[in-house]
Amino acid sequence: MSFPVQDGRSVVCRAAVVLLPAALYFSVVADLPHVLLLTVAAFGVAIAGRGGWPISDRTVIYSVVAALIMTAFGNYLVPMKPERFGFMAFFMRPALLVPFFLYMAALASGFRRKELAVGFAAGSALFAFGVGGDVRIDHLATERWPGIDFDLPGFCWFYGVTAGISVLGAVFGSRSMERAPWSRRSILLVLPALVLAGGLTYGGFRAYRARETVLRSWENALLRLGVRQLYRGAERRRMQLGGSPRLNTPFPPYLRAMGNQVALRAVGEAPPGYLRCRAFSSYKSGGWDTAGESRRDMVESEMVGEGIAAAQLYKLSRLERAAKQWLFILGEKLSGSDICYPGGAVSFELMADQVSITPEGRIEPENMVRDAGYTFYADSVAPETSYPLPETPGPEFTAIPERLKPTLRNLSLQLGLQKLPDDRSRFDRAVDFFNDNFQYSLDWRGTEHGEEPLRVFLLEERRGHCELFASALAMLLRDCGIPTRYVSGVVCFERHPSGRYYIARFRNAHAWVEAYDRERKQWVMLDATPASVTAAPAPAEGWRDRFDSEIDYWKLLWQQLLSDLRRGKVAAAIIGFAVMVWQVAAALVLHPVIGPLLGLAAIWLLVRWWSRRPQPVRQLSPERCKVQRQFFALCRKLRREHILTGASEPTAAELMALLREHPALPPERRRELLDWLSGYLRQRYGVADQAGHCGKISD
Repeated sequence: MSFPVQDGRSVVCRAAVVLLPAALYFSVVADLPHVLLLTVAAFGVAIAGRGGWPISDRTVIYSVVAALIMTAFGNYLVPMKPERFGFMAFFMRPALLVPFFLYMAALASGFRRKELAVGFAAGSALFAFGVGGDVRIDHLATERWPGIDFDLPGFCWFYGVTAGISVLGAVFGSRSMERAPWSRRSILLVLPALVLAGGLTYGGFRAYRARETVLRSWENALLRLGVRQLYRGAERRRMQLGGSPRLNTPFPPYLRAMGNQVALRAVGEAPPGYLRCRAFSSYKSGGWDTAGESRRDMVESEMVGEGIAAAQLYKLSRLERAAKQWLFILGEKLSGSDICYPGGAVSFELMADQVSITPEGRIEPENMVRDAGYTFYADSVAPETSYPLPETPGPEFTAIPERLKPTLRNLSLQLGLQKLPDDRSRFDRAVDFFNDNFQYSLDWRGTEHGEEPLRVFLLEERRGHCELFASALAMLLRDCGIPTRYVSGVVCFERHPSGRYYIARFRNAHAWVEAYDRERKQWVMLDATPASVTAAPAPAEGWRDRFDSEIDYWKLLWQQLLSDLRRGKVAAAIIGFAVMVWQVAAALVLHPVIGPLLGLAAIWLLVRWWSRRPQPVRQLSPERCKVQRQFFALCRKLRREHILTGASEPTAAELMALLREHPALPPERRRELLDWLSGYLRQRYGVADQAGHCGKISD
């Protein structure tokens, strides 16, 4: 069902006067210039056609889809910083909802119906001013708008002027298209109402600013309450890698339940191996901490792309892209912003405001764009590498708790570690000791209050998880004077059946040791956990496993598409989208079950279309074609004489009815035309296909 277009281009202009000030305001306060540009482009599309669009199911669906595409692509290419807005932004999602309503209102003006266009524009503008008015900062600075820098009074003027233009546009734009003059009563009602609305808005704003501290504290309390309610139980639905271990507690059962979930995906030619996330140097009472955590150094970087969506290259040992690289895509269940990376990396690339690094090698990005992923570069593929700093370890790397020293000294004497000629020999003997005499198990029961978990693990249980193996190895080597640190992260050796990338699941979360070889003056990686724990699993064999692998591969293609969009690689995103569509289609067609079903469905649709296709019109004889051309010529002549109006061609019967009712047509002229049309009907639609002559219409 469709409705005809009623009004002209003036409807688009009226909607633009209402909507564009709101789009300008939101683009500035949100620092999203593309919102204004896309809104103007949408108005350009709406005003381009001469007659506008009819309101039908198809045009409405096309408009909504176009607005959704512009919103999604704009948000991925140019994300908004959420800290620019206050409490309302957490629930209203202005980065998505406001641009969508702005684009939708601009496209709706293309239907050229005044009530729809102006009303939709006014509602969208009100939403933009309402959500965009909750700005948290007094000094409004923008990064993507050159030269725009507002203080508080300037912001108030900017808000008032743009909102005032939108209100006036809505009031005057809702007038009748015939431009009926305003009555005195209407003027006396509208002007005081506008003044009163402006005064109330200004007074409310001043009252809010006077008590902003109290209101903001209430707002933050409500925000924390809302976060707790919305994300209740989120700790059990999402996990974070690299946390500080607590050895005196049992292994959490919910972590074991999420073991098969994907933590991250690594796209590269070879497995990245051990990916370090955090490192700890201070051990006390069953827990690890970092002595140098308070000091952070900014990482040197340079821009590696162009535009507002460009990523940056950050330096670890040197500022260049090395020969080997891995693109890391974060899993859906992975929380936090800690970076997992191979210890031998020389540089990395990601999108963030800034990046700092601790002395232990923990990389901390600020406001990282998670959807863009991150890329690490290395000179070679070495799965077991360590972070090379600090070059001279401090005393915190050899500190041992007093109550652990007797246990460690007895064990060191038993193994003869002190008598070995070099640190490499000590490393090998200590690792062999744990591999030969200990078992890996997640059923660690924990320890009672005050009991040292490492002592229980070394002397009594001799079975536990990787955190116990790594902690015991680090302390045992420290007893020999070797600097060590505890490292937590994830192991990534599982190759996807497609061969394109590698998977690290939450069950691959791991802990190991980085020890300083005093003879070679370098840090080395040691893993005392049995090798069977970190080995790559066997290839999937069951249909369920193969199906899960296919789904995971499609997830990777989609996430790579989002990553390219986030980094501004539009060409790569288009190619990736085409590859994703082709591979998904090929997988469905070649599937032993889905493929035949799709083939049967295609055959059924083809037969259905063939049976319902329009039947071809029977070819007319030359005589009937000649008569038909004469009829069309008569219609054009009557239209020039203003007897026939309208753009569509009437049928002969409709034309005869029009001629009988026409008041200005002379009787003789009417009779002549009706006789000719009667002869036309006989010859054009007669049963016998014979030559005939309709006569000649006099001028």
